[in-house]
Amino acid sequence: MSLKLLILAAVLVVFIFVFIRTHRLLIVFFIKMTHGKYSANYVEVYKKLLGKNPYRYCSKDDFINHIAGFFGKVNDTETLETNIEIDFGSFPFTNKYSQLLKLKGKPFCINLVRNGFFDVKTFGFRDELFNSDIRSYYYFIDRVFFMGEYLIKAPTKENIEEVSHILQKKYLGGRQTKSEKYFIKGPNDVSILFENTGFNLSIKYLYQGSKDINTKLDEFWGKSMNVYIEPPPSLEAELIDKL
Repeated sequence: MSLKLLILAAVLVVFIFVFIRTHRLLIVFFIKMTHGKYSANYVEVYKKLLGKNPYRYCSKDDFINHIAGFFGKVNDTETLETNIEIDFGSFPFTNKYSQLLKLKGKPFCINLVRNGFFDVKTFGFRDELFNSDIRSYYYFIDRVFFMGEYLIKAPTKENIEEVSHILQKKYLGGRQTKSEKYFIKGPNDVSILFENTGFNLSIKYLYQGSKDINTKLDEFWGKSMNVYIEPPPSLEAELIDKL
């Protein structure tokens, strides 16, 4: 093969590579412009064409795990009631995520997923409490803020007791439980779930004043819990067949 043909072949290979790469970037850019950079469509296309997530994950857990504490065996969890309205910091429930970003700036992590019932957007921000690593997470369903969470990683026993004491002092006037998992229900349709998971201290604030969001969450939870899981084969039957 002559030198000219070799050069031509090399140029062609480079052109094809650049075209394929540019073609993918153009598609990603188009989806970003039409659907928005904080849309599940954008993330799905980005991951499919470029092989990675455009944002750092807040969590790789399925969304259902983040609401399970409010929908699972809630009757087994101690419930306390307060006459004080519950808020998540200074950001009101039902606000849009665009308002959050204006208030707090760029998040350090983002989750953008869809589940067939709604789109979920999670924005995470760094903070500090008792010299511990703390995260604040803001959860949105179809752009509406419905749940907030403070997460302290690897808390000490002293941290857990101190945070619990302050939380109860604020909403209950004094300490009423030593449990490391309990609810505080407010008069404004907001509930707090205080929970030591053994790895993290999670304090979630769930707003239940929106019928639309409540219906979507109930349907999502019901469908997720009713997914048929094939039972494992019987050990006895397997041994009978083999012996």
